Amino acid sequence: MAALLLGFAVDVGLLGHVRHARDQQVDYAALRGDLADGIAPVGGSGEGVKPLTSGSPGSGCARSSARAPPRRC
Repeated sequence: MAALLLGFAVDVGLLGHVRHARDQQVDYAALRGDLADGIAPVGGSGEGVKPLTSGSPGSGCARSSARAPPRRC
């Protein structure tokens, strides 16, 4: 019984943090790949929600100031 409790404590205490960090790193890499491919969801969804068009305020494609270089969208 003591070995079972010790194994559980090691799994929750040490291995749980390592497993969580690894899963987070893998998921972040997948998200970056999806963002690069243009297939990751970046806005709200649902009924009545219209997707932003390129260059509209809030889409990240509008110029922030008159001196800012144009961004490719």
